[in-house]
Amino acid sequence: VNVAPTQVEALQKAVPDCKIDYSGPADTKAAAAAEVEVDPERRVALWVLGLGGKPRIRLNNGELKTVAGVADLPPEPFFVTNITLRDQTAITDEEWQAIGGLRAVEGIAVAGCRPTDEALKAFAQCKSLQSLVLAFHDSFGDEGVKHLVGLPRLVHLDLCNSSITAASLEP
Repeated sequence: VNVAPTQVEALQKAVPDCKIDYSGPADTKAAAAAEVEVDPERRVALWVLGLGGKPRIRLNNGELKTVAGVADLPPEPFFVTNITLRDQTAITDEEWQAIGGLRAVEGIAVAGCRPTDEALKAFAQCKSLQSLVLAFHDSFGDEGVKHLVGLPRLVHLDLCNSSITAASLEP
């Protein structure tokens, strides 16, 4: 069986009293860090999972899969297609920037996460984005929303009960 170091580490955490015979790299944390460093999609998926979210991914064979935990991530490359996060008020602008590197994200829904104008600037880099739910946030304003105007595939933008004005939607 071919498994990624992150999967071995997740299994060891899930079953701490089990002895795992693994012939991969001796330092799974270093190998996992290198793996995440190289693959921005995996890095974001792990970040979302670490915040209690559930990313949806597309495998190379086209199959879509909602990921509930680190052990569900496949060892082969994948694309993050959807991100759902709730009640994570401590996310920094720097952390949001990682989302801008996603190549196939189609949906982002954040509730209670307080994205800023800078976060919206990162979302605007996601040219495949079709749906963005930012309802019930007062943490961004007109300047942030103006970044979203150029998203070519965006068909659903939920800004209800946010602090924007009609000026942000003017050309």
